[in-house]
Amino acid sequence: MSQDLFRAAAEAGPDALFIFSNVRDPDGTLVNLCFAELNSQAESLVSMERASLIGRKLTDVFLQKQNQGLLRRLLDVSEKRSPLELEVPNSNRQVKARWLRLHAAALTEGVAVWARDISAAKKADEILADHQTEVLNAFRMSALSEMASGVAHEINNPLAIVQALTEHLQSLSTEGPIDVATLLSLSKKIQTNVERVAKVTRGLLAFSRDAENDPFHEVPFQRILDTVLELCGNRFRNNEVDFQIKPFDQELMIQCRSLALSQAILNLLLNAFDATQKQLQREAQRWIRLEVKDLGNHVSIEIADSGPGVPEKIRRKIMEPFFTTKEIGKGTGLGLSAAKGIIEGHGGTLIFEETSPFTLFKAILPKRQDSAGTIEV
Repeated sequence: MSQDLFRAAAEAGPDALFIFSNVRDPDGTLVNLCFAELNSQAESLVSMERASLIGRKLTDVFLQKQNQGLLRRLLDVSEKRSPLELEVPNSNRQVKARWLRLHAAALTEGVAVWARDISAAKKADEILADHQTEVLNAFRMSALSEMASGVAHEINNPLAIVQALTEHLQSLSTEGPIDVATLLSLSKKIQTNVERVAKVTRGLLAFSRDAENDPFHEVPFQRILDTVLELCGNRFRNNEVDFQIKPFDQELMIQCRSLALSQAILNLLLNAFDATQKQLQREAQRWIRLEVKDLGNHVSIEIADSGPGVPEKIRRKIMEPFFTTKEIGKGTGLGLSAAKGIIEGHGGTLIFEETSPFTLFKAILPKRQDSAGTIEV
């Protein structure tokens, strides 16, 4: 290929192109790269003219102390033919660093590197991630407000008992000394009800925060279920929804982000509850059924409900973010998509069983994170 033809081809593309020749020591070991050619896009990217770069070593131009590994990384990219995203600091500290996506290919005695500035795309990704976090936080607050009446009942009942027991203690104290057995009995009842309130409060705090980056711990699945039921059990009872849990091994353990998984299961249960409220025959029994199955290396969590089902035309959309069948102002459309994201973050999958006679969602999760991968159904 002639020099003119090469330059025409190099200038035609949108990316910066650098051609490096290998620099070897007397033993033949590759120790550096030398600028052999570059296009005008490359000149703009590095804010340096071609004439000032040709013949110079890469490490003499760019590799400052914090970037000593770049040479090795460029060579790895050329060998593996996989892109490298790299944050490049600016010599002017008041100017933000730039993000570059690099592709490289090995030549006979050198390396060709294509570079593209992806700083704007990275910034857009950051803005989108921040927005998604804000929306998910809003969703959690919305879900909490929907549960408020049931949770208030869970708190008010034990508080009323504590108040009555305290008044009884005060009354007994006016009658004379209180025997130790009576004092211990009343104090134990007070402690039990205080612990009930604390448990509900911890559940509320857990559900209200982002737990998707928590470390993985092995916990009994029953503990996760207990946390969920503290938040939604009373709501089911108040609305005459029969919540059925099929017996399962109480010693079943799962390695997970327990608070995040609790949030996912709660979302699925609240989705099932909303479905039961749409039953056309109000006198018909409304129910939600939860079944946990041990699949060896995996755990299956099935949640079915007596609701009217999901119309066929929207089944492919129900797990998409912001998709909702509720009227405006009644739902965020994030319950199922948030649950799906958490479950997939555990190496699992969330399935809508279209062949089931009832609405049925099945979450399949690895018992341990080192067994994530092949899913047993």
